[in-house]
Amino acid sequence: MRLGLVDAIVVGEGERTVVELARALPGPIPAGIPGVAVLKDRELHSQLRPLEKDLDALPRPDFEGLPLPGETVADYARNRPNRFYTPYYNGFPVSATRGCVNHCAYCSETAYWKRYRQRRPEAVAAEIEARHRRYQVSEFEFNDSSLNGNPGWLKEFCRLLIALDFQLRFSGYIIADQAIDGELAGLMFRAGFGHVSIGVETFAETIRSRMNKGMAAEDIFASLLTLTRAGVSVKANILIGFPGETEADFQASLEFIARGRRLSPEERGPGRLIFDAGHPLRLEPYSDLFAHPDRYGVRLEPWTLPLPDELSPLQPLLSRMLFTWRRDPDREHLEQQSARMREEARRTDFSPGFR
Repeated sequence: MRLGLVDAIVVGEGERTVVELARALPGPIPAGIPGVAVLKDRELHSQLRPLEKDLDALPRPDFEGLPLPGETVADYARNRPNRFYTPYYNGFPVSATRGCVNHCAYCSETAYWKRYRQRRPEAVAAEIEARHRRYQVSEFEFNDSSLNGNPGWLKEFCRLLIALDFQLRFSGYIIADQAIDGELAGLMFRAGFGHVSIGVETFAETIRSRMNKGMAAEDIFASLLTLTRAGVSVKANILIGFPGETEADFQASLEFIARGRRLSPEERGPGRLIFDAGHPLRLEPYSDLFAHPDRYGVRLEPWTLPLPDELSPLQPLLSRMLFTWRRDPDREHLEQQSARMREEARRTDFSPGFR
């Protein structure tokens, strides 16, 4: 803002803030809107907006005319070349919860959402039904980080979807949880959940403990199969390179991936099991890993971004914002491990496509 690149910054939960900000335009931006940071006499002024207790009270998105001006979502969908390999958005976005019940060491989500919140299941079901009738869309993607943070809530929500007089398809992100049982998986499949993504991250018990993930590897694998046996396809995300990870820890994840490949159709069930594996861990600002690097054997170092002369005034500010990190193993070793795990995951994914 001091460089004149932006006029204001929306800080925190933005739905109410952006509506109030839009109502103030055109014209000078007032300094008193909660959640808006502005400069006044070269000094930063902002008033925090508390998190909304009732998510259903937040303004809902208006998708009219999106994603192309003058076209509906249905018009856009008819021009997609392929439903699975299109560069365009595949599912109509919807959100039912906000935040996560986990506190994983590498993740920064609980640093800004603080607590897990959810909308009323009836309100979410009604919104989905209205979107379906208005835009003639039947595929929806949940943008939630942990849709099953409250398994009882998800069961109730699925029952509402099952009661609709038309069939929909859903995808989204869920967390590995002991509560993923046959009843929940069956309800999700009947409600239309074609596939879900789960952040397994590692099957190594020692690294799971360091990540602050409490569920045992065998229980995680069992929960994946509970879903696939119910008919829900599962993408399990696997990371490498968490500080302290040994070759034995790396092998533990490889072995579970190979175990997935050896499953018979009867063991796996009708759902598809995919491993999106071999992604090197990234350091997220405000995660526990970032806040306590010494605890994890990580070194944070300033990172200087090369800039052209016309942007050189940004350098002093960027030097206070940009970091790189050093950890063992080194980058070359991580790249080798990544290639090995990606190949193992590719060999495991033999089925032709999502059901």
